[in-house]
Amino acid sequence: MAFGYQILGFGGGETPRDPYSCDWLVVAGGGNGNSYPSGGGGGGAGGLRVSYGTASGGGGSIEPNITLAPGTVYTVQVGAGATSTNSGGNTSEDSFISGGTLVTADQTSAGGGRGANGGGVPNVGGSGGGAGYNGIGAAGTANQGYAGGRGNGDPGPNPGAGGGGAANTGVQASGQNAGGGGQGLATNITGSSVTLAGGGGGGAANSTFGGGAGTGGGGTGGGDPQNNSTSGQANTGSGGGGGGNDTGDVGKGGSGIVRIRFNTDLGAGYATTGTTSVGIDGTDTIVTWTGDGTFSP
Repeated sequence: MAFGYQILGFGGGETPRDPYSCDWLVVAGGGNGNSYPSGGGGGGAGGLRVSYGTASGGGGSIEPNITLAPGTVYTVQVGAGATSTNSGGNTSEDSFISGGTLVTADQTSAGGGRGANGGGVPNVGGSGGGAGYNGIGAAGTANQGYAGGRGNGDPGPNPGAGGGGAANTGVQASGQNAGGGGQGLATNITGSSVTLAGGGGGGAANSTFGGGAGTGGGGTGGGDPQNNSTSGQANTGSGGGGGGNDTGDVGKGGSGIVRIRFNTDLGAGYATTGTTSVGIDGTDTIVTWTGDGTFSP
């Protein structure tokens, strides 16, 4: 009798998953304030770019989504805020998502600009640094943030202007009053409203109190004789406050933040490295980086 045999096939591995669309938020590190020889300008916020909601930084429209390809490792950089011990300071860092077919420049936000010292020039950035007593605020970057505020034009030991924020320009110094930091932008990529990227307030050379902090984490400006400036809050991309005198540190910039949002079912099986947290909003997953890392769809 003849016997028939059936050859059983075995799976050849997992079925490749298709690329899927992803929303994103990238906020760069904030700029530091400045001081010597008189009230210094506040630091500008790091650039804010987002594809989710109604607006991006600097009055720009929301950005296009990105497409993630399973099997590709994407690099995430969370920019550090700028630091300073007085009128110097390092440069704030950009934040970005890069890898695969993404064009790095299309997902990069620029670090915030440093505020000016008394008669110096502030730095351009995602949002621009505030002017000292005699100058104009530095420009922000299109679709990321606004310019820093102007000085009051008086060559005496007068106050600095606020650094620019993601939602508006830093406030101009007036008389003996330092300018406040530009306001941060409310974002809802997490499903709740979170304000980020506020400018730092200017320092006041002849007043106890400096300029107010921009909403979203900006630092307050310092006064004189007590230099009580504060730094931008960590992981908000906010600028640090300007100093009222040359005897102490000025406000440092806050570090940035990166978030992505994608359909939970489509993005199942992902892996991350770095300092991350994960949230759920309806059918979507939101991954947040507060330090450098990677994402593997």
